[in-house]
Order: sequence, then C-alpha cells, then structure tokens
Amino acid sequence: MQDPMQPASIDGDLTPRPAREQWVGGKYRLIRPLGEGGCGRVVLARQVEKGVDLGAVVLKFLWRDRSREASNWQRITDEIRAAREVNSPHAVKIYGSGEDDEGIPFIVMEYLEGRTLREVISTDGPLDPGRTLTLGRQVASALEACHERGILHLDLKPENLLLQGKQEDFVKVIDFGIARREEGKDPGADEVAGTPTYSAPEQLRGEQLDEGADIFALGVVLHECLTGHTPTEGDGTSSLALLHPGVPRQLTDLLQQLLSPDRAARPASMADLERRLEMVQRGGGWGAAALSGPVTGEVLARTIPLPEGRRPDLAAPRRRFTITTAWPWLVLL
Repeated sequence: MQDPMQPASIDGDLTPRPAREQWVGGKYRLIRPLGEGGCGRVVLARQVEKGVDLGAVVLKFLWRDRSREASNWQRITDEIRAAREVNSPHAVKIYGSGEDDEGIPFIVMEYLEGRTLREVISTDGPLDPGRTLTLGRQVASALEACHERGILHLDLKPENLLLQGKQEDFVKVIDFGIARREEGKDPGADEVAGTPTYSAPEQLRGEQLDEGADIFALGVVLHECLTGHTPTEGDGTSSLALLHPGVPRQLTDLLQQLLSPDRAARPASMADLERRLEMVQRGGGWGAAALSGPVTGEVLARTIPLPEGRRPDLAAPRRRFTITTAWPWLVLL
C-alpha cells in the first residue's frame, strides 16, 4: 500500500479508495474532485497536520501545460499573499499555496457549502427585489475590500457567487481573477480574462481597467437576479418594470447606470454602489432626478446624508489598476 504521506500528482486517479490515499504538500489528503475547466482542476481535501485533522479545504490546481506558462511563480505567490489580506466576510478565504511533487502549483481555499447563485436562479427562478438588493450590497462590500487591496475580480458572474444560510441570504464571492495596482504601464500590454456576457466594454477592448469593470459585471448579475436572464438575452433594463412590477424605479434607473458602456456614467467605486443599493432598499433618497447623469462624488455628497468627515473627496484621484498577470486558472467552474 502506498505510503499515506507520499506526495501525489493531481493527474492521478482521485477516486477515493480505502487502500490508496493521495497526498500533496505533505498535509493535504485528497478526497474527491469537485470540478474542472480549461485551466485546471478543483479538488476537495482534508488538511492533516501532526495526525490532527484540521478540516476540509479546497485545492485548485493548474493543468501541467498551464503551469509551464506561469514562468514567474514568485509573482503568483505575491498575489496570493495580497488576496489573503482581503478582509471581508463575503469573500472566500485563501489560506496559502503549494506545489505537488511534479511542480504543479495549487492554492488552498476554504471549503464552502451551499448553492451558487446560478443554481438558485436556474432552480427557483428570479429573486425578489429585496433579496436581490441584500445580496448585491454584500457582493459590493466584498469587492470593495478587494479593490482596496488592488485586486480586481474580472469574472464576476452567478457561478462565482455562493449562497449560504438557511434562507440563502449570505453570499460569498469566490474564484478571483487577480490584478495588481501599478502605475505607468501601457494598457495595451494587459492580459484580460473573463466571461464576455459579464465583461464591461472596456474589458473586452483590452483597455486599462479600474473598479468600473467589476461594477458593470455586478449590474449584469443584479439584472439576472431580477429577470432570470442577462440584458443581452432579453430586452434590456427597460423590461425590468414590466417583468417585475415590484421592482422600484430607483433600482431600474440604477441598473441602467451600472450597465452603461460609458465608465464615467457608472458609480465611482463599490463603496458608492453599496451606499446606493442601501438607499434603494431603505426606500428613500433615490428618485430619477438623483440618478440622472454621471454618478460622481458630487452627486453622492448632494444626495446621501453622509456624516461630516465621510463626504467624498472630490479632488481625490480615482484608484488605478493595471493587469500584471491574469489568473484564469482560478476561474475553473
């Protein structure tokens, strides 16, 4: 029988067998595959140290041919370290990284139970406006925490949002595409990964990106929550009021701005968007007049009763992001 601590390659047979255990990194016992995609494979494992089972984790491996493309492993580990510093209850936790005995890299993430938003919409149908707003605020909060660390998701979609809790009203953002903030790089050199249906126009054009790309994607997700389809699959945001009479006009107006092809017409940041979603949910302050025109710090200062000291700094420069390395291998499912 194979030594239970013998390192294993991810390309081996992962079917659980009592007489054969597979381990990677000296402390992760492979249990079963969870899924795979064009860039790699996701595996359920148990973390065992000094004979103590510390619980279930998820390992994500890059396919062997892809691992050869990742020539700068130090750069990847630096970005894993940045992702680990994201502090949000609504973002998946990244515990660390490693390599199997053949040098194939993997990352270690928390194991989460629940249904994805895609599964919920496909099985149960569209969500009501209240639930949509609750989930939208949570996603915006998680992505703002990422943006503060210089990380863009760049592949936000229902498959990458996991719903937890008895009422499935607690969301976790999973499967990150990673970006590091850098100034002065030629935008034409950026590598952009993502799902075209949820990608902002500037992302599809390969331009320099900021928070607006994730804001656009969240707009598509919120539209799909309310209608069951993306804007390109239906009649666009103008159909919201007809399909769901309970959707407030303030929300449909906000969605139209989130989905604007003009970056300047979208909210300046996820923090701005989170406040706007909260105001809509609370039922006040967001009439059509307040939502017309570009969403800027000036509009926020005029329409949201923020406490002194929390008003937007209209002169502050907007955060800039440049993609230094795409992580399509984190977006597997």
